Parts: sequence; structure tokens; C-alpha cells
Amino acid sequence: MFNKLKKQKGFSLVELMVVVAIIGILSALAVPRFRTFQAKAKQAEAKNNLKHIYTLQMSYYGEHEVYAEFDTVGRKGQCSKYNENPIGFTFDNIDACERLRYGYESRVDGGGETSFKAIATSGVGDLNQIMPGCDKEDIWQIDESSYITSPQDVTTSGC
Repeated sequence: MFNKLKKQKGFSLVELMVVVAIIGILSALAVPRFRTFQAKAKQAEAKNNLKHIYTLQMSYYGEHEVYAEFDTVGRKGQCSKYNENPIGFTFDNIDACERLRYGYESRVDGGGETSFKAIATSGVGDLNQIMPGCDKEDIWQIDESSYITSPQDVTTSGC
């Protein structure tokens, strides 16, 4: 009878516990990296929209010889005027505007003739949070020289 039990194939409880422990360690190491990867994917929205704003500003400057300034567009609660800015930075509809994770604004220096800065700022609420568990705003900006910079990148600022 003991010979029959010894010939049965399978895993012992100790072997299964070792595998579960290894999986737990690997997932504990992978989750923070996944959160950072997820946040960087969300930041791509801000960078793409800032590049679009840059293009629109250059077109506006070509026609009017000044840069345009506009208040925050995007994010829930700031979309009632989603179609009203001088450069034409618009969204298909108010639902598309409210799904944005960032709010966008443009500020000018020197009466609009010398420079502009478009700024993308994330919210800190549940829907606008870029990095899970981080209560800091994620901020990106672009200027007339087309450089995208971040004075506060939540993936590197240590939330």
C-alpha cells in the first residue's frame, strides 16, 4: 500500500508554499513599476495635447503676430466652455473634454508678442489622479521654443 502512495505524482505542500511565496515576491516587485508605467502612459495625453497647442499657437501667431492666452480647458467641471478659446483648441464634445485627466491653459508674456507658455495640470481627485496613491498634481508645460518640461513630474518626484 505504501508503494502505491509513493508512486503517485503531485506536489507537496511545502513545494506549493514555495511557489506561492515566489509569486508574492515577484508581484510585490512588479506593482510599483506597473504604477509608474501606467502614470507615464497617462502623461502621454498631456504631452500630445501640449504639442497640439504649440502647433495651434504657431498658426495663431502667423495670422495675428501675437500669441493667444486662454483659461483652463479640460477636466470635469471646466468643460462648459470647451469650445471657446482663440486658438481653436477644442474637443469633439463635452464628454470628451470631461474625460481628460489634465486641464490646459495658455499664458503669454510681453503682450503676447514675445512668448507663451501652455501648461497641463492634472487634478488630484479619483478621476484625475495620475499616479495611484499620489496626491500631488502632475504639471507639464511647453513654450514657444517647443520644449516640453515638467516642474513637477509625479513619476519622479517621489509621491
